[in-house]
Amino acid sequence: MRDNYRTFRSWPLAITAYNHGPASIRRAINKIGSDDISDIIDEYQSASFGFASKNFYATFVAVAEIELNSKKYFPEVSLDPPLRWGEITLKKRATARRVALENNTTFDKFKELNAFLRPDVFDKQIYLPAGARLRIGVESYKNNKTAVRNIASVIKLMKEKRIGTSEKAAKKMVSNKD
Repeated sequence: MRDNYRTFRSWPLAITAYNHGPASIRRAINKIGSDDISDIIDEYQSASFGFASKNFYATFVAVAEIELNSKKYFPEVSLDPPLRWGEITLKKRATARRVALENNTTFDKFKELNAFLRPDVFDKQIYLPAGARLRIGVESYKNNKTAVRNIASVIKLMKEKRIGTSEKAAKKMVSNKD
């Protein structure tokens, strides 16, 4: 949306372009000769610029208003506490089940925290690529950070004692420390 705003210098156009595409909004502006969202909605005719695109900005504003003033609109509804999570980056490709298991996060919690992933990733065990940024439970994340610090300290100790310093060996030593 920020890029759209830089292009159009108008939040209504930027938000509509998020839904309909910047090139299509540019076409609409050129066709009707106006960059006013009201004019575009009223005058622009295109098979692809239908109900959803014409109403996207108004819907966006309505949702933002409700989000900002939820108690006013829904006083009887109590909100769940926000999900607490940490972010990891995969070093090598892995399935969702493997990532959850290796990060001490239940599969259901992992699915909840990573709802932005396609359902196939969870249902069909599709591999997530190396470099994927994923969410894990905050406690698992804290444990990961502790494990990384432990591995770093073990590697330092191994170097001081002049023994093998492979990360694999260090991880094995950390896991056997318990």
